[in-house]
Amino acid sequence: MTVKNRVEETNYRTEDMRRRNSIVFWTITFITIISTIPRFSFDAPIGLYIQLGVMLILWASLAFIHFRKVFEPYMRYVAIIGTSISITVAIVLEPSITNFSSVYYLLILTLIYMDLPLTVYSIIYGLGIMIYMSFYQDIGVTNEMLMPYFLYYILIAILMFAFFTCI
Repeated sequence: MTVKNRVEETNYRTEDMRRRNSIVFWTITFITIISTIPRFSFDAPIGLYIQLGVMLILWASLAFIHFRKVFEPYMRYVAIIGTSISITVAIVLEPSITNFSSVYYLLILTLIYMDLPLTVYSIIYGLGIMIYMSFYQDIGVTNEMLMPYFLYYILIAILMFAFFTCI
């Protein structure tokens, strides 16, 4: 491999990472905006403000990395781990059946990066959070409702690992 080929490959990988980072940054920006709007009511519980604070810290960190173009290779870890922290805060402070979709959202964000360690982390974290929500929170989930949630989760996890065998 010549020096020119190495430089072209490095440029391609850098541009690919920037595109992926951009997709994740704008996705998290959109989610942060949508989540911020209901928090402006003055009678919101303190837990919602804590959750908003975590989301804004994550967004500010990602904005710094994305626009300053520093630590770009690490943005994926900040995005996925930060999102998992934000989801955990939301699940603990605001128990709801709709939090199951947050776990699927995290898996989709992880798929954008196609990084095996992040995929393993997200799948294990997601399974732990789903078990916690299903059995340790009183969110009105019946046993009949649990089966599809876990079935979809297992299918998505299998598909995520199948992507790595195709690469």
